[in-house]
Amino acid sequence: MTLVQSDREPSPPADIAAGAAFHEILAASWSRGYAGGSFRRRLEFLMSRLDGRVRAGQTWVDAGCGSGVLSRELADRGAEVVALDASPAMLAEARGVAPAPGQRIRYDQIASVERLPLPDASADGILCSSVLEYVVTPAAALAEFHRVLRPDGVLVLTVPNRLSVIRGAQATARALVRVFGVSAYDYLSVSRHSYFRRGIERDLVRAGFAVEDVALFSPKCQHVLAGLGLGALWLVIARRRGPILNP
Repeated sequence: MTLVQSDREPSPPADIAAGAAFHEILAASWSRGYAGGSFRRRLEFLMSRLDGRVRAGQTWVDAGCGSGVLSRELADRGAEVVALDASPAMLAEARGVAPAPGQRIRYDQIASVERLPLPDASADGILCSSVLEYVVTPAAALAEFHRVLRPDGVLVLTVPNRLSVIRGAQATARALVRVFGVSAYDYLSVSRHSYFRRGIERDLVRAGFAVEDVALFSPKCQHVLAGLGLGALWLVIARRRGPILNP
């Protein structure tokens, strides 16, 4: 994420959601961010938990695919990937990468992951990485995931940890520097939601999922911060099992 910008934030396109509009500005450099540093560690952390769960011949949805980095990882594991995003610039970056031999990826624009242009029970798996925090109604997105997944289908989410030391420090720094007319950690202006572990597990159960695995990622001091419950991102793996419950 951009650490410090000028005192005037860029004006995003007005016809797409705030989260997508923010990421429009970052699209050209987004994939390069995964080459090293915290994004690379997050990618390795996520994909290590997907190994063995993504199988050749399956259909996977990358809900909020960005520049397609994770979509290509899914395709490398033999899945046929439907990659969806609300940001035209991100999709342009994704489509600009020639598919590797054997990769099958279709990129489509959507308004939000709260509404997916896919048939009922049409996917074996859905990956939604660091997207739920930006949507207006996360419960609507979870309901859509439940609808699109086949029975026993796999849902893989990453969401911000409400107890994250790093996110808390960024929020404090953002508030302090704004006094001087400086903008920092601008993603926090469009990130609507963060979660306690119990909260995201509860929301998934209400949405008809059975939680299989929960892990906590920290871009720095992984063993210490994750061990104390203060890491940055919850990674949750769940399966579509029962009906959606009343809140």
